[in-house]
Amino acid sequence: MSRHIYHLLLSLCLIGIGQVVQAQESPQLEPNQTVDREIAGGESQTYQIRLTAGQFLRVRAEQKAIDVTLALAAPDGKQVVEMNLTRAGGLESLSEEALASGDYRLTLRAAGSDKLVGSYQVRLEVMATATSQDRQRIAAERLMLEANELRKHGGKTAEQTIEKLQQALLVWRETGDQYWVAWSLSNIGVAYSNLSRYEKAIEYFEKALPIHREVNDRSGEGSTLNSLGVAYAGMSRSEKAIEYYEPALAIAREIKNRSEEGNTLRNLGSVYWSLSRFEKALEYREQALAIYREVKNRADEASALNALGSTYSSLSRYEKALEYYEQALAIHREVKNRFGEGIVFNNLGRVYNALSRYEKAIEFYEQALTIYREVKQRANEGIALNALGNAYYSLSRFEKAIECYEQALAIAREVKNRFGEGNALGNLGNVYSSLSNNEKAIEYLGQELTIYREIKNRSGEGNSLNNLGLVHFSLSRYEKAIEYYEQALAIAREVKIRYREADVLYNLAQANLAQGNIPAAQTHIEESLKVAESIRADLLSPESRASFLANVQNFYQLHTDLLMRRHQAEPTMGFDALAVEVSERQRARSLLDLLAESGTDLRQGIAPALIEREEKLAKQLNDKAQQLTKAAKPEQIAALKREISQLENDYEQAQTAIRKASPQYAALTQTQPLKLKEIQAQLDADTLLLEYSLGEERSYLWAITKDSLTSYELPKEVENQKECARGL
Repeated sequence: MSRHIYHLLLSLCLIGIGQVVQAQESPQLEPNQTVDREIAGGESQTYQIRLTAGQFLRVRAEQKAIDVTLALAAPDGKQVVEMNLTRAGGLESLSEEALASGDYRLTLRAAGSDKLVGSYQVRLEVMATATSQDRQRIAAERLMLEANELRKHGGKTAEQTIEKLQQALLVWRETGDQYWVAWSLSNIGVAYSNLSRYEKAIEYFEKALPIHREVNDRSGEGSTLNSLGVAYAGMSRSEKAIEYYEPALAIAREIKNRSEEGNTLRNLGSVYWSLSRFEKALEYREQALAIYREVKNRADEASALNALGSTYSSLSRYEKALEYYEQALAIHREVKNRFGEGIVFNNLGRVYNALSRYEKAIEFYEQALTIYREVKQRANEGIALNALGNAYYSLSRFEKAIECYEQALAIAREVKNRFGEGNALGNLGNVYSSLSNNEKAIEYLGQELTIYREIKNRSGEGNSLNNLGLVHFSLSRYEKAIEYYEQALAIAREVKIRYREADVLYNLAQANLAQGNIPAAQTHIEESLKVAESIRADLLSPESRASFLANVQNFYQLHTDLLMRRHQAEPTMGFDALAVEVSERQRARSLLDLLAESGTDLRQGIAPALIEREEKLAKQLNDKAQQLTKAAKPEQIAALKREISQLENDYEQAQTAIRKASPQYAALTQTQPLKLKEIQAQLDADTLLLEYSLGEERSYLWAITKDSLTSYELPKEVENQKECARGL
């Protein structure tokens, strides 16, 4: 047999086998026939449907424990339409009028990983010709598809989404199809939620819910309950939101709708976070992330990562928060979710604000604000304005801060966001306190406290109490200040906000000192420093460690001052030696980091990929910086600055990853400053060591020899600086 004949026979055999396999894989779906079939995530199953031109077909598929997409292809192989409007436990419907005769191909494609197994029940209806009502059904389904696509862009396209769904709703009411009436009502509610018009959203959800129950649509019922929870959460009615989330979660688990289960868990995490129950929030959010990864939902995976970042940030674990935010940002960009990007930028700003890196925080807040305005998310615009005001406040740019806060307050009241309203009121109170308008400050802070207690936001309540304490302290009402501080401290410990616990303890120390109760003040400041140093120990980035340390320098100064006051009252008790050690520790914290790292190769034993990433980012930063020097157009300069800011952030994260993985770095963070006796042991008989501590109110100098310590009180820091300036 010649080689050519052999190849021909082989080809014919393969074609024949292919036709047999195709026939086996694509059975004929007959009219009025119901097919029940199991399907796994990622799997596709195909059916042939024989139609003649002008016939009308409708495919109904009930999804059980898995989300299935319906796709119809014409005889020439071109896709006609694809439907995926509901999730596991729901009904998909695909209607079409055949334009050509032949074999159409219906494909059912399951979402999620291959470990996810569910089933579907599919039924085909075919009519000889399409009636006007059939064509209305086709048109309504297309409107729903268009609305579904528009909805992905959130508030930016919400008005268009509502318009499309209202048109579809009219058709469904006319045809009497209650299933899709309820679906349309519910999704109109979601669009109003995206516009932060929560009361309008609730109105539509409450119309949809009884219809879902009437037609026994458990999937729609659970989804609408979840959406009601979102709306009430948006209005800061957290307890009411939980009332809806819990039955929604039960339904999602009952019908094995993993995506909806993940969404509800994420929402429960958010509402518990708003109630400052961060450990509970962490529990729900970790469950949600696992589900999103299981069903391979990248967009929701990013949302869950962002939510976990917020939780760790609230627990003062900033490096952990940054890790999650960076992962979330990468995915949001991958799936082109601008709103998601905005949320992450806002949260990155919060972390840098907490680390006292205010200019960096402002960069991120402004990026978030631009995106929120672009996608028309009013509620989030208000959140970003509040946060931006905080950064300006920290930089003492009070007029700019007031401008941001007043805009945020107006938006919060417009969208009926009680949490946002309380936040803006409290922030205005803080600004007026800084401007010494204390009565106005107390008025605003009192309104804030009332709102937070009303919505049961413990974190906000604690913050209000602390700030009210600060105002009363400035008015020399020390008993009243201590009363507020003690309530704030109890809440900070209850909700595990470590940075606030440290701040309130410092405030209590100051108030007790003002009353002359130095031992109580010393106890509070020592507790404060213990908490602050535990937060700092979790930070790997040198920039973050240095910024955080700079923010707590006054804690060390107050501790030193208290010990020296006790030394003056009890000169033989060794308080002066303790003061030297505290002062030494204050300076050593940042100095030791720099000295230790300068002589250590942190890259030994590190994966080459981490080092390559750091080097690549350094080169990109250098290239962009050079481009910036040559840029002429304002839009080019602005774009390059944004790119450089992001590259700086990425570069810092790469360095942090190297430190985290470095065996040498772990040892460096355990370095301890010397105690007085250890310092004296380093001195010879002819050496005198002078050590000083400069404070706003009091400064001290210590003369240390091998066997003695002598203390001197100096003028306050400002006067010392003036003397130095005259000396120069």
